[in-house]
Amino acid sequence: QTFVRLEHDSLHRVLDARSALHTVLASDIFSNSEKDLLFMPPGKRRLPLMQARFEAVGAYVHWDKGTRTVRVFGLPEARQRGLDVLTALVDELKSIERSLLILRSDVVRQLR
Repeated sequence: QTFVRLEHDSLHRVLDARSALHTVLASDIFSNSEKDLLFMPPGKRRLPLMQARFEAVGAYVHWDKGTRTVRVFGLPEARQRGLDVLTALVDELKSIERSLLILRSDVVRQLR
């Protein structure tokens, strides 16, 4: 756990700084029934490549492989745009997964 000590002669400035700090540290947790796709090989390859898109919308995304939690940091509008980028990525990964399943079923049929 990290502690931050804010000191200033003016209580108003301390409260402003505290408010700004809370804004910066605020995050949303990405929830999607298919979010596990982000932690499968195609998703693992794409997430780091997506960092530029997250930065472009003003969001920072942190994914924890251990807990499979994806957090989006930034101002409220940036967090929402970051969540939208993640949703689009999951949709893209779903279509890739669907294509792979079709290919696998075709291969199995050919082997019969």
